[in-house]
Amino acid sequence: GERLMNAGLKEQAIDQFIRVWEMETTDTMERAKAAQKVGQLYVDLDNCQEALLWLFRAEVLDLNQALPLQPLIDSCLSKIRSKISDQ
Repeated sequence: GERLMNAGLKEQAIDQFIRVWEMETTDTMERAKAAQKVGQLYVDLDNCQEALLWLFRAEVLDLNQALPLQPLIDSCLSKIRSKISDQ
């Protein structure tokens, strides 16, 4: 997933990180990291609704709050609120 992400192949990277999410059953931090990567990639693709789904999954699994999730979540929520108020 990392190599695909670094090559700019974001949709393919998302698929790989989702596979890690689905396959990893014991290490919650690895699942949290995979969900965070998927969320970040969706943010990069300007799809905040899908990004929030994955960022919230990461937040639930990140028991030690080690991942920088809150800035991404806040940014997406702000974008969504802005789109709603523009309508």
